[in-house]
Amino acid sequence: MNNKIILTSAIAFSIIAAGFFLYNVRLPIAADSLIGFAAVLTVAAVAAIEYRLHGRRSLSK
Repeated sequence: MNNKIILTSAIAFSIIAAGFFLYNVRLPIAADSLIGFAAVLTVAAVAAIEYRLHGRRSLSK
C-alpha cells in the first residue's frame, strides 16, 4: 500500500511539473495537437500495461 501511495504522488507531481513547464514555454504547436498526442500516448501506455499484466488480452476482463 505504501508503494502505491508513493507512485501515485510521484505521478501527480510529474504531471503538475510538466503542466507548469508547458505553461511557461512557448511551443510552436497548438494546444489541441498536444492534447491529442498525449491522449494517444496514454492509450498506448494503457494497452502496454494491460498486455504486460494479462498476456495478449487487451482491455478485456
